Amino acid sequence: MNTHSEKLLKIQQYMQPLGFKTQILAQSEEILYEVLLIEIKPDPEERDRFLTFTYFPPEETEFESIDCLQLFCQLPFSVSPTFDLARYLFLLNRKLPLGTFALAEAERMMEFRHVLIFPPQATPEADFFQELVPLTESLLDIFCPYLEKLSRGELNFLEAAQSSGLA
Repeated sequence: MNTHSEKLLKIQQYMQPLGFKTQILAQSEEILYEVLLIEIKPDPEERDRFLTFTYFPPEETEFESIDCLQLFCQLPFSVSPTFDLARYLFLLNRKLPLGTFALAEAERMMEFRHVLIFPPQATPEADFFQELVPLTESLLDIFCPYLEKLSRGELNFLEAAQSSGLA
């Protein structure tokens, strides 16, 4: 299995036993790289959420001996940047077992991102992805409500840190 397309197809197959709806989006003028789109359960406000997997081509990573696979989720709410939100993001990202939450200030959006690195000839086994996707979904379920409430000014840093178990 050599191509990124074949690897994304394999990951898509790994998601089938878990019941996730998936779709591969081909590279186009609007889509920079081929993407595996995975629909995860809606957030507590019933807003749709999607994870994407994208391989970066070697010429973009400056490394030919590794594959970079990005897991990405744009959170389904807009944010107003606050000092308390920035402090919480710093604390949260230091304690997360994987990935990071980030603020895209210009777009007023939040995102979750994790980059996995593999040898080019490798594609991890099914159990790796069958644990990674639900783990990511759980991290989003746990921490997104705090991020959104901080952004709205409904919580301050200390309240969010204590309530979420980070303090």
